[in-house]
Amino acid sequence: MFKFENIVLFEDGNGLSASCRIPVNAPYFQGHFPSLAIMPGVSQIIMLTILIERHSGWLQSVKGGSVVKFLRPVVPGEVLELQLQRSEENKVNFSVGSRDGGKSKGTLHLSGGLF
Repeated sequence: MFKFENIVLFEDGNGLSASCRIPVNAPYFQGHFPSLAIMPGVSQIIMLTILIERHSGWLQSVKGGSVVKFLRPVVPGEVLELQLQRSEENKVNFSVGSRDGGKSKGTLHLSGGLF
Protein backbone atom coordinates (compact mmCIF):
# COMPACT_ATOMS: atom_id res chain seq x y z
CA MET A 1 0.00 0.00 0.00
CA PHE A 2 2.86 2.41 0.85
CA LYS A 3 6.26 2.37 -0.81
CA PHE A 4 8.87 4.29 1.17
CA GLU A 5 11.99 5.73 -0.42
CA ASN A 6 14.99 7.73 0.77
CA ILE A 7 14.74 6.17 4.23
CA VAL A 8 17.26 7.63 6.67
CA LEU A 9 17.61 6.58 10.30
CA PHE A 10 19.47 9.34 12.14
CA GLU A 11 22.86 8.49 13.63
CA ASP A 12 21.58 8.85 17.20
CA GLY A 13 18.77 6.38 16.40
CA ASN A 14 16.09 8.83 17.54
CA GLY A 15 14.93 10.16 14.19
CA LEU A 16 13.76 8.83 10.86
CA SER A 17 12.95 10.47 7.55
CA ALA A 18 11.52 9.03 4.35
CA SER A 19 9.51 9.96 1.29
CA CYS A 20 6.40 8.23 -0.01
CA ARG A 21 4.53 8.70 -3.30
CA ILE A 22 0.81 8.29 -2.70
CA PRO A 23 -0.66 5.90 -5.31
CA VAL A 24 -3.26 7.39 -7.62
CA ASN A 25 -5.52 4.35 -7.36
CA ALA A 26 -5.19 3.64 -3.61
CA PRO A 27 -8.38 2.09 -2.18
CA TYR A 28 -8.68 4.70 0.58
CA PHE A 29 -9.48 7.36 -2.03
CA GLN A 30 -12.68 5.60 -3.09
CA GLY A 31 -15.60 7.59 -1.72
CA HIS A 32 -13.37 10.03 0.19
CA PHE A 33 -14.68 12.32 -1.34
CA PRO A 34 -16.51 11.59 -4.61
CA SER A 35 -15.82 15.00 -6.19
CA LEU A 36 -12.33 15.49 -4.70
CA ALA A 37 -10.17 12.51 -3.75
CA ILE A 38 -8.22 13.16 -0.54
CA MET A 39 -6.31 10.79 1.71
CA PRO A 40 -8.16 10.16 4.99
CA GLY A 41 -6.33 11.17 8.16
CA VAL A 42 -6.45 7.61 9.47
CA SER A 43 -4.56 6.47 6.34
CA GLN A 44 -1.82 8.99 7.13
CA ILE A 45 -1.50 7.52 10.64
CA ILE A 46 -1.40 3.99 9.20
CA MET A 47 1.35 5.10 6.79
CA LEU A 48 3.43 6.44 9.70
CA THR A 49 2.76 3.30 11.75
CA ILE A 50 4.03 1.09 8.92
CA LEU A 51 7.13 3.27 8.55
CA ILE A 52 7.89 2.97 12.28
CA GLU A 53 7.23 -0.76 12.50
CA ARG A 54 9.21 -1.73 9.38
CA HIS A 55 12.02 0.80 9.18
CA SER A 56 12.81 2.46 12.51
CA GLY A 57 14.37 -0.42 14.42
CA TRP A 58 12.55 0.86 17.52
CA LEU A 59 10.78 -2.49 18.05
CA GLN A 60 7.56 -0.76 19.02
CA SER A 61 4.15 -0.16 17.51
CA VAL A 62 1.81 2.82 17.57
CA LYS A 63 -0.94 2.65 20.19
CA GLY A 64 -2.37 6.16 19.84
CA GLY A 65 -1.68 9.81 19.25
CA SER A 66 -2.16 13.29 20.62
CA VAL A 67 -2.20 16.83 19.30
CA VAL A 68 -2.64 15.45 15.77
CA LYS A 69 -3.49 18.13 13.22
CA PHE A 70 -4.37 17.64 9.58
CA LEU A 71 -3.38 20.89 7.90
CA ARG A 72 -3.82 20.36 4.14
CA PRO A 73 -5.35 17.63 1.98
CA VAL A 74 -3.16 14.85 0.58
CA VAL A 75 -4.15 14.06 -3.01
CA PRO A 76 -3.47 11.09 -5.32
CA GLY A 77 0.03 11.01 -6.80
CA GLU A 78 1.49 13.43 -4.27
CA VAL A 79 5.01 12.84 -2.90
CA LEU A 80 5.13 13.18 0.88
CA GLU A 81 8.14 13.87 3.06
CA LEU A 82 7.85 12.12 6.43
CA GLN A 83 9.79 13.17 9.53
CA LEU A 84 9.76 11.26 12.83
CA GLN A 85 11.63 12.27 15.98
CA ARG A 86 11.50 10.49 19.34
CA SER A 87 10.87 13.20 21.91
CA GLU A 88 10.71 11.18 25.11
CA GLU A 89 10.10 7.63 26.18
CA ASN A 90 7.35 6.10 24.02
CA LYS A 91 6.56 9.32 22.13
CA VAL A 92 7.40 10.27 18.54
CA ASN A 93 6.74 13.69 17.04
CA PHE A 94 5.89 13.54 13.35
CA SER A 95 5.40 15.87 10.44
CA VAL A 96 4.16 15.10 6.96
CA GLY A 97 4.77 17.62 4.22
CA SER A 98 5.03 18.09 0.48
CA ARG A 99 5.97 20.79 -2.00
CA ASP A 100 2.94 22.88 -1.06
CA GLY A 101 3.68 22.81 2.68
CA GLY A 102 2.76 20.89 5.80
CA LYS A 103 0.07 18.22 5.58
CA SER A 104 -0.13 16.91 9.14
CA LYS A 105 1.76 16.90 12.43
CA GLY A 106 1.44 15.58 15.93
CA THR A 107 2.69 13.05 18.44
CA LEU A 108 2.37 9.27 18.25
CA HIS A 109 2.43 7.11 21.38
CA LEU A 110 4.32 3.83 21.17
CA SER A 111 4.04 0.57 23.07
CA GLY A 112 5.67 -2.82 23.24
CA GLY A 113 9.18 -4.06 22.67
CA LEU A 114 12.37 -2.31 23.67
CA PHE A 115 12.88 1.41 23.51
